[in-house]
Amino acid sequence: MPRKESRSDSKRYEVDNAYRAEVSRKLSAAGRDIGEIPDVANPDRRKKCEKNFRLFCESYHPDLFSRAWSTDHLKAIDKLESAVLRGNQFALAMPRGSGKTTMCYIACQWALMYAHRSFVVLIGAEATAALELLDALRTDMENNELLLEDFPEVIFPIRALEGIAHRCNGQTCNGERTQMTWTSDRVVLPTIKGSKASGAALRVVGLTGRLRGMQTKTPDGHSIRPDLVVIDDPQTDDSARSVSQNDYRERLLSGAVLGMAGPGEPIAAVMPCTVIRYGDMADRILDRQRHPEWRGERTQLIYEWPTATKLWDEYADIWAGELRNDGDGTAATMFYRDNREAMDKGSRVAWDQRFLDTELSALQHAYNLKLKIGEEAFNSEYQNQPEDIASMTNPISVTADDITAKTSTVKRGIVPVEHDRLVGFIDISQKCLWWTVMAFGRGFSGTVIDYGVWPDQNVRYSRLSSIKRTLQRRYPGHGLEAAILRGLEDCTKHMMQNWKGETGGEFQPERILVDEGDGEHTQIVRSFCRRSDFSAVLMPSKGRGIRASNQPLCNGKAKKNERFGTYWKVVRNRDNSRSVHVDVNHWKTFSMRRLEAPSDDSGSVDLYKSTPRHHQMFADQLTAEKPTEVEDLASGNRVIEWANSRQQDNHFFDCLVGCHAAASMLGCSLIAQEPVEPARPRKKKVAYL
Repeated sequence: MPRKESRSDSKRYEVDNAYRAEVSRKLSAAGRDIGEIPDVANPDRRKKCEKNFRLFCESYHPDLFSRAWSTDHLKAIDKLESAVLRGNQFALAMPRGSGKTTMCYIACQWALMYAHRSFVVLIGAEATAALELLDALRTDMENNELLLEDFPEVIFPIRALEGIAHRCNGQTCNGERTQMTWTSDRVVLPTIKGSKASGAALRVVGLTGRLRGMQTKTPDGHSIRPDLVVIDDPQTDDSARSVSQNDYRERLLSGAVLGMAGPGEPIAAVMPCTVIRYGDMADRILDRQRHPEWRGERTQLIYEWPTATKLWDEYADIWAGELRNDGDGTAATMFYRDNREAMDKGSRVAWDQRFLDTELSALQHAYNLKLKIGEEAFNSEYQNQPEDIASMTNPISVTADDITAKTSTVKRGIVPVEHDRLVGFIDISQKCLWWTVMAFGRGFSGTVIDYGVWPDQNVRYSRLSSIKRTLQRRYPGHGLEAAILRGLEDCTKHMMQNWKGETGGEFQPERILVDEGDGEHTQIVRSFCRRSDFSAVLMPSKGRGIRASNQPLCNGKAKKNERFGTYWKVVRNRDNSRSVHVDVNHWKTFSMRRLEAPSDDSGSVDLYKSTPRHHQMFADQLTAEKPTEVEDLASGNRVIEWANSRQQDNHFFDCLVGCHAAASMLGCSLIAQEPVEPARPRKKKVAYL
C-alpha cells in the first residue's frame, strides 16, 4: 500500500515551493533589471552641444548631415534652436528634399535629451505622416552609437528593450521602475535617478486629429501640457486645393495647436512646410502681414536663373531627345560641361551641394527637375512660388459697395413690372430666422423685394451675436424647438402675403425653401413643411458644397422618387418626406454673377430701392465668403469653392442662393427665348416631386 503523506512531508513540500518561487522571482527581477547606467563617454562633447543645435546635428548625426550646410539650412537651424530654447514660433518654407523633416525630428530629440522641453508633439498633415516621423526618431535612438556613448541614461534603457516594447512595463534600474513607454505613437523616456530627461514625453498626431486636451503625467505625478509642437508639412495636395480645408487647417494652427499648452501658457512651435498652391494654408501662414506671430521665411532652390537662356533651351532639347531614345542624359551633361561657364553666368543657387553623382552642379540638378516635373510643379515644390490660379481665372470681384449701389427704381415690397414669379428662402439660427423674398422674370433677371430677421429687431443692422429679440423671447413659455416652429409658422405667413405689383395686381411666392441644416433642426423643418397650410409651396432644403474632387450632385440617372434639375435634385427622405439638395458652390457663384452683371443685362439681379446704408447688413453678409477656383488633377474638374474663413454672418447669402435655386425649380433659366409662364392659381395641398 502507498505510504500516507506525513505532516512533515507536506511542510517540506510547501517550503520547497516557496523557495523555488522566491528564486524564480529574483531571477525574473534580475532579468528585468538593467543594472548600472554606463558613464558618459565624452562629457565635453555633450556639454558643447547643449545649447548648440547645429553642433548637435554635426556631432551625433554625421551620417544624416554629411553635406555642407547651405545658408538656408543655417537659417532653419537657427530658427529651430530659437524655438526650442526661447519658445518662439516660426514657419519656414523649404524645397522638397532639403532635409527639413530630418532636422525637425532631430530637433525634437535634442530638446528632450537636454530637457529643454518636457512634452513634445510631432504633428503631420495626417496621422500616418506623424507616425513616420516618430518611427524615424525611435530607429535613430535604437541604433545611434554616439547617442549611447554620451546619453546612456536615456539610450541604455532603450537598448535593453531589444526592440520588444512590452518589456517597458517591467523594466527596472537598480530595483526602480524606469516607467518608460515605447509605442508607435507615444514615447516616454526612462525615469533614471539624476537624469534631467526622466519622464520627458513625445506624442504624434495628425493635424486634423485630437489636439485639444492633450496632457501627460511626470514620474512624480504632475500633469504637464505640450510645450513644443513641430508641424511638419501640415497639408496634403488635396487639402491645398480646397478652400474649406485651408480655412480649417489655418484655424487649427492659430487655435488648437497654439492653445495646446493651456490658457495663457506659452508654447514653442515650428512649421517647416512647402507652398503647394497659391493661397493655400502654408502660403497664408508664411504671410507676415496676415500671421506675424509665425515669422514666416521662404526659401527656394534657385534664387537667380542664368542669363544664357538659349544655351539652356538647347540643353533641354538634347536632354529630351536623348531620353526619347532610351538614353540616360549623358550627352546633355557633356553639353553642359563644355559650356558650363556661360551657362552658369548670372545664376544663384540655394544649396551648392544638392546634385546627383551623374550631374555636375546644383544648377543642372534644378534644370533637370524642372524638365522632369514641369515648370508649374517645380515653382510650387521647389521654389515655393506657385502660380496665382485665382488671378488667372478671373474670380468674382463684386464688393459690398457694389451691391449696396445696385438698386432698382421700385420700392420695398413691390414686384417690378418685368417680374412675375416670386420665391423665398428661410435660414435658421438658434436665436432667430433670416428670410428673403425675390421676384424673377425672363432670363433670370431678379429683384430682392424684401428681406429681414424674424422676430424683427427694429434696428437697421443686426449681427447674430448681438440679437436681443430672440425666438424664445418672442414666444415665451416655449422650448427652443417649439419657438423655432412658431417662428417658422409666423414668418411663412408674412412671406405668403399678397405682394403688390408695380402696375397693379397681386403675387404670392410659388416656392419657399427652408434650410433643414445637418441634423439639429432637420426634423422640425421637415415636419413643419409637411403639415403647414402652405405645404404646396414649402420644401426643406439642404445645401451641399460639391467640390472639384467630388462627383457632381446630379451624376448618373435619377433614382426612383428623385428629380434632377440644374445643380439641384429632389430626394425622398427616410421619413417619406421630400427635400431638395442644392449644390451651393455652383449657386453661390451663379448668384454673385447675377449681382456682378450690369443692370441692363437680362440676367442681372438688384435690390429694392433704398439708400446704401439701408442695405449695408445685407451686402456685408453677401460678401462674407470668398471664392477660389480649385482644380482636381485626377478628374480635371474645376470648381469655384466658397469659404467663410473669418466666420462672419452669411445668412442672407444663404437666402440669396436658396432663392436662385428655388427660381430654377420653377423653370427660370438664363436662356429665356420664350416668355416665362405666368403664375397660375394653385390648390392648398399638392404633392410635389
